[in-house]
Formats: sequence, C-alpha cells, structure tokens
Amino acid sequence: MKHLIFFLLSALLISCSEDKHSYSEKKHESTIVQAAAAESSEVIEFTKYPTVIQMLNESHDFTEEDGSLKLLSKEEKNIHIQVSKLIFDGDQEKIIKEQTMRDIVYVAFQAFAQTDINSLTISSVPMKDKGNYINKYKLTLTISRENAKSILKEYLNTEDFKILFKLEGTIWIPSENFNVLMFKNLNEVFSELKS
Repeated sequence: MKHLIFFLLSALLISCSEDKHSYSEKKHESTIVQAAAAESSEVIEFTKYPTVIQMLNESHDFTEEDGSLKLLSKEEKNIHIQVSKLIFDGDQEKIIKEQTMRDIVYVAFQAFAQTDINSLTISSVPMKDKGNYINKYKLTLTISRENAKSILKEYLNTEDFKILFKLEGTIWIPSENFNVLMFKNLNEVFSELKS
C-alpha cells in the first residue's frame, strides 16, 4: 500500500512538472503566433469614395444598370441623384412611404460618411420594374452635411459619420447605429432632414 501511494504521488508530481513545461511552451507558441498575426494583419481603412455615384455603384444598393440609380445633376454644388427600390402589388402604402423615406436617410448619411460632399439632393421614387417609376410616392430633399451632423449628434451623441459603419472581415457594412436613424427614429430623422 505504501508503495502504491508513493507511486501515485511520484506520478502526480511528474505530471504537474510536465504540465508547467507544456503550458510554458504553449504560452511561448501563442505569443509567437499572435506576433506573426499582428505583423501580417493590415489596417483596413474606412472606405471613402470620390463621388456619390461611385459609392452607390460599389455598394450595390442602387445601380444604374437596373434603373435604381440615376444621376440627375452632377454639378459640384448641386449634386442630385434619384434612388429607387422595387415595390410589389399588395405592398401597403405605409410601407412604401417608409421605404421611400428610409432610402433618402440611408443615402444621405452614407454619402456624408463615405464622401467629402457638403450637400446633396436626393429623390426617392419607388419602381415596379426597370423604368416604371411610381411618382405618386416620390420624395425629394436637399440635405447639408451640417444638418446631418446635428441629427447624428442628437440621436447618436457624435458628429463622426463613421459610427454608422462597422468592419466585417475586409468590408465596411452598416452598423446597428444606422438602424437608430433608419428604423427606430425614421419619422423624426426624416422630418429634421427636411428642415
């Protein structure tokens, strides 16, 4: 019995000693892997575009090819675009109106976040299919960066438009903060953009 207890204690001590050594090696290996990952990882800059049209085409939310994006005026001080989302038979009028407002809010804040423009006129017109626009629901707003910045300050307590996006993998996508403007406070935000 004494031999058995001695044997078990010896085995336990040897095991603990090996575990410490093993942990030390693993910790060292982990440090090397972390250092290598830090060296190889790139800092992915927030995406900025030279024009609103390029921004929208590259985000694929609205495109000229499918008729959901039109450049109505490209004068530097009077940029005017039209965006359109598909609507379907049976869509409720309230939903169509909200989507039309939401498109203006989305494009305006995206444009101020990802371009350097100071103002933008956006028309939002739902469409049944390419070229078949439903002008009954058309909305048009001219929005300044300063006005959008004050709305951002009111609802998200910041003036940094980048807060509306988050990095997922290697691409910047809308964050939950965007939903505060586009869904939670849509009517209020749209109303303030109009003033």
